[in-house]
Amino acid sequence: MTGELNGCAVVIEKEPPEIGELRRQAKRAESDGNFVTADSLYALLSLYLRCPTLMKLAFSEEPFFVLRGQDSCAVPIMQIWAAAADVAGAPPEKITGALVHAGIMARWPVKKHPD
Repeated sequence: MTGELNGCAVVIEKEPPEIGELRRQAKRAESDGNFVTADSLYALLSLYLRCPTLMKLAFSEEPFFVLRGQDSCAVPIMQIWAAAADVAGAPPEKITGALVHAGIMARWPVKKHPD
């Protein structure tokens, strides 16, 4: 599969199973009379290329929650999570990674209240 992402050519030699599932879901939606936009397909491909783990979660039954850099509540929530993970005995590198990422999110220039 070839394409373009943010102006860069992208070649995926073997289509990931998540993309195949995405194609099946898009075809089912179209056959049900629902409209599937190119933007939504692009967003999911972009997500897969940036974070395959999150993409796999999107197609699983496991519930998950996403915090964005623009969310004014994200950083304190991540700090609380890191403290709870530390008490629970999570590996130190997992806690450090979460706190580093919280620092990156804190510097995100646009903040909004959750909507």
